[in-house]
Amino acid sequence: MRFLLAGIFLFASWPFLLAQNPSVGPDRVGPKQDRKQQMLNGSIYCVANLNACVADEIALGGGRVVIPPGVSISLTSTLTLGNSNGVPLALVIERGGQVVINVPGGVPAIQISKGGSLSCPQSGYHQVAESGRVPSILMGPSANITDLIVNAIKDGTQGTANIDGCFMFNPGGSTGTHSGAAVHWVSLSENTRARDTIIEGFHNVDILIENRAGIFSSSYFLDNVIANTSGLAGGVPLRIQSHPTGSPASIRVNGGQYVHPGRGLPNIDCEGARSAGVNAPYLLTIEGAYVEASFPNNVGLKIRDCHDVNVTGLVGAGGGGDLVNVGQNGAGLTYNIQMNGIYNANWTNWFNDTINSKMYAGAASIPCANFTVTLTICTQTVGTGTSTSNGTIIHAGTSQAQPAINVTGATTTDVAVCALNASPPATWQTGIQLLAPVVTANTVTPWLSNPTAGNITPAAAVIRCTVIR
Repeated sequence: MRFLLAGIFLFASWPFLLAQNPSVGPDRVGPKQDRKQQMLNGSIYCVANLNACVADEIALGGGRVVIPPGVSISLTSTLTLGNSNGVPLALVIERGGQVVINVPGGVPAIQISKGGSLSCPQSGYHQVAESGRVPSILMGPSANITDLIVNAIKDGTQGTANIDGCFMFNPGGSTGTHSGAAVHWVSLSENTRARDTIIEGFHNVDILIENRAGIFSSSYFLDNVIANTSGLAGGVPLRIQSHPTGSPASIRVNGGQYVHPGRGLPNIDCEGARSAGVNAPYLLTIEGAYVEASFPNNVGLKIRDCHDVNVTGLVGAGGGGDLVNVGQNGAGLTYNIQMNGIYNANWTNWFNDTINSKMYAGAASIPCANFTVTLTICTQTVGTGTSTSNGTIIHAGTSQAQPAINVTGATTTDVAVCALNASPPATWQTGIQLLAPVVTANTVTPWLSNPTAGNITPAAAVIRCTVIR
C-alpha cells in the first residue's frame, strides 16, 4: 500500500517535480530522454520560455510541445513551429493552458513552417458555452503584431499550416494592436485546414487566404469555424483574394459562422482584383454557413471578379443590406455562381446583381438560383393536386371553370401547369382545350375552352395541376 501511495503522489506531482528538477532548468523541461521517463509520452511539457521549448524539440528531431492546463505563457518574440527542412513540430495547448501574445515590433506572433501545426484539444467549440472559458491564445496588452498566425514560407513550397480546435481572443480592453489577419494563409499547396476554431474580437480580417505573385495554390478547408469581428471598424470575418498573377483556388467552407463585420463590410468576401481565369479566385464552395450582420449596410457574401462559386445552404440573420452581392470590375470576370437553399431572415435584399443593376428585395427562402451573366431563379414546386372536371356542356365559343384544387402555399404570383391524368376521352378530342389555370391563395382553378362552332359535352376526367414558382 505504501508503494502504491508513493506512486500516486509522484504521478500527481509531476509539474512541481519538473519545475524543481535542477537538471531541467527553470524555464523548460529538460533533455528528451529525461522527459520520456518523466512524461511517458515523448512530449515536452512547457511551463515557460515557449521559444526555447520549441527550439529544443526541433533540435532533437521534432515532436510535440505541450502547454498543460493551468499554465499561461507570455510570448514576447515570434514563435516558429517547424522549419524550412520540414522537421515536425506540433504545438498543443491543452484545455486550460494559454499563450498570451505580447510580441512587439510589428512582426507576426506565430509562424507555422513546414512540418508545423497548432492544436488546442477540447478548447475551441467545446468550451464556448462554459462560464469562465479560457482562450487558447489571448492578445496581451503589449502586443504590436502584424498577423497573429501566418505560414512561414510563402513561395508555394509549403504545403500546410493546420489549426485545430483553438480559441483565439482579443479582449475589448486590450491595448495590444495588430495590423494584419488573425489567421493568414499565403500560397499554401496542400489541403490546409482550420477546424473547430473560434476567432473573436480581432479587427481587420479574421481569416485571410491569398497568394503571392506568380504562385497558385489550392485546397483550403474551413470546418466549423466561428469568425466574429465583433462589429469593429475594418473587421471582415473571411476574405479570399488574389494577386494579379496568382490566386487561391478550391476553398471549401463547411458550416460555421462568419458574423458581425465592421460597418459597410462583408461577412465573406471573395475579391478577384480585376483578375480573370486562373488568376482569380475560383472553386469556392460554401455549405451550411451562417452570417449575421452588425449594421444595416453589411453584405453577407460579396463576390467580385470570382468565378465557379457554389453555395449550398446560406443563412442570413441580423438585418444587413445584401445577403448576396455580385459584381465585377471588368466584363466577363464574374460567372458561374450557383446557389441552393438561401435563407434570408431579415436582410433588405437577398440578392443584389450590381452587374445588371437588378435587386431582389425582401426576406425569402430561395431553393435554387444560378448566375451566369444574369440571375435565373430555379423552379420550385409548391405543390400538386387533382380534381375531376364537371362533365357538363360547354357551349360554342365559351370557357368554363372546373372544380378548384387545394394547393397549400400557392400564391397569386405562382404559376400552375395542368394536364389530364390519362389519355383524353373521345369527347375531348372534338375540340376541347385546357386553358391556363388561375392561381389564388392556396387554390388552383382549371379552365376548359370550346373554341369550335358547336356545343361539346366533354366527359368527366381527372385533371392534375402543379404549382411552381
